[in-house]
Amino acid sequence: MIGKVRLLPLMILIAGLVFGLRVSGLWQFADNTGPGFQAALAQDSDEDGGSSTPRDQRGENDEIEGEPQLFTRAEVDMLQNLQTRREQLDARSDEIRLQEDLLKVTEKRIEEKILELKKIEATIQELLKKHDEQEERKIRRLVKMYETMKPKDAARIFEKLDMNILIPVVERMSERRMAPVMAAMQSDAAKKLTTTLATRKKLPKTGG
Repeated sequence: MIGKVRLLPLMILIAGLVFGLRVSGLWQFADNTGPGFQAALAQDSDEDGGSSTPRDQRGENDEIEGEPQLFTRAEVDMLQNLQTRREQLDARSDEIRLQEDLLKVTEKRIEEKILELKKIEATIQELLKKHDEQEERKIRRLVKMYETMKPKDAARIFEKLDMNILIPVVERMSERRMAPVMAAMQSDAAKKLTTTLATRKKLPKTGG
């Protein structure tokens, strides 16, 4: 019993010493984190980077300023101008292409119209040719009829015929057949016919 009583003060003493050591350690930690400790941290920071600003507060601006720039402002403006010019050229190219397409369509229509006109012209030429052939056959029949008539009878008819009808007939009659007819005509009629034949210009035949 006495032994136990004596151990109690000893244990209390040991506990007091331990508690004192812990308190001393806390005060030392406080001293280390005080102004002197902060000053030491500041000095270390100055030696490392020359700035006391924390890394997260130095932030993105310092890092962006430190990065190399790919293009200057003038180069960016030039690229934008080039892009705008390219778009304008593309639009102009599309417009020119559209105009070319319209011209091709117009040319095709014109060619089609020309072909139609050529067909119409060929049809007209064919009709005129047939008409001329018919007229020629009619005049040839008249020529044959007058050449078989007596000169006096033919002369009386010639004196009354219109020149537009008489001239084609006379031009197709042989000189041997026409001479007696001219001799049988009245002098005024014969003179008028002779003058018309001498001054008349022959028109080209239609239809080749």
